[in-house]
Amino acid sequence: MVVVLVVAALVAVAAGVWLRVVRYAPYFSFDADQDVRYPLPGAASLPVTIDAGEEGTSFVWPEAEGPFDTALLEVKLACSKLGRVLDPSVEATLAGSDARTVQYLVRGTDGVRYVNLSALARRRPAPGARVRLSGRNATVAPGAATLHLMRSPGAAQGPVLVVAPHPDDAELSSFGLYAARAQGHAAADASDAWVVTVTAGEVGTFGHPYGGLLGDGVEASRTRGRLRVWESLTAPFVGRVPAEHAMNLGYFDGTVEAMRRAPDTAVRSSAADVDSIDAFRRYNRPGVTPPSPERATWRGLVADLAAVLARAHPSVIVAPHPMLDVHSDHVAVGLAVMEAIERAGLTDGTLLLYVIHDKGSGPYGSLQPVGPRDGVVSLPPARFDAPIADRIYSSPVSTEQRRMKLFALDAFRDLRSVQTGLTPSVPAAVTAALRDVYRRLVVPDASFYRRAVRPNELFFVIDLEEVPAYRAQFEREAG
Repeated sequence: MVVVLVVAALVAVAAGVWLRVVRYAPYFSFDADQDVRYPLPGAASLPVTIDAGEEGTSFVWPEAEGPFDTALLEVKLACSKLGRVLDPSVEATLAGSDARTVQYLVRGTDGVRYVNLSALARRRPAPGARVRLSGRNATVAPGAATLHLMRSPGAAQGPVLVVAPHPDDAELSSFGLYAARAQGHAAADASDAWVVTVTAGEVGTFGHPYGGLLGDGVEASRTRGRLRVWESLTAPFVGRVPAEHAMNLGYFDGTVEAMRRAPDTAVRSSAADVDSIDAFRRYNRPGVTPPSPERATWRGLVADLAAVLARAHPSVIVAPHPMLDVHSDHVAVGLAVMEAIERAGLTDGTLLLYVIHDKGSGPYGSLQPVGPRDGVVSLPPARFDAPIADRIYSSPVSTEQRRMKLFALDAFRDLRSVQTGLTPSVPAAVTAALRDVYRRLVVPDASFYRRAVRPNELFFVIDLEEVPAYRAQFEREAG
């Protein structure tokens, strides 16, 4: 009997290991054993040597003119065999201080990666200070490495305008950034943070138990759009953005790329069976949005964004990255913002580009960033030969801001589980418990509560005067 139990346990463990590997791999299209590469023309890229001495793996902080707000260590990493089953990570500590950061890696990683050391860089290490690196289920290769040091002072100053393709995108990508700006000037200057959502987000279905209560088809889509517009207008208030500075332009979910390809052709929402922007735009506070173009066209969207830029006068503009985000609406909105910047003639300021659905993800959707949410966000796995930004800005998110970000995300019903308030039957409870165990032990957690509530938010930085050149490059890639 004991032998049978031991054999059964071994079979269960082997099956669990196999399932964790098999179920994990489809979430990524970027090979774990391929080097990641990002040319960074605006960085001070300094050679360092990774030593593997008696005190562990470490390197000496080089001499460079600072201070710097962002530091990325380009280094060779390799997972152990256990790191193909469990989440591998690299922890960095600054000797003589309590500065610490941890970054999780895709299971099976074996190649060059960028380890985010920005939390250490903000302590302004003296030249010669030692940084210790320790891997868990992973090793740091000794030898030559490169430390990329960057400074984007404009990203932390002046009014900020966050543009989101859908309800919840602003909070997922930039809540810490805009909340810090809004809270820092809430009493003296209410114009320091703006949040603009482009579409109503009406496409999709209501999860259980909403389907039975709210129906399906056109009416359900109209209800969904109305509710998501309200969510996009109220969630920024968690970050103390005044109601007058949150707006939803009312364009239609899933149609922005079609508008881009035919700039003068109006599109409609087939899900909600409407063709007037006012169907969703009318839920904004009176006088908040620009005059409605009524029909949804690319020219109208660019004009709307240009009007918002003229009203907000932001020195920092935040939008999706057209080269890194796989969602068609995100690609198109990023390009629309860049076109609006050119149309408005803005050359003084900073464009921060974010990624939510990175192209390194597989068909099941993104897991990036991987690992528990105490890990920092770094560059998503990708490889580029030409620059896709001048610099990187790692914006710190305080513990309090992370709490508030969690509450802001919870305002979006699409991001949270629906609680029925009903007590399940015993068989249903057992089934649910087994499903929960399976999901926790085998299926990767793709929840935005894990992915987005991190110690930092990461942005790709482009100076506004460089926007025309980058826009031309991104449009060629988008086709």
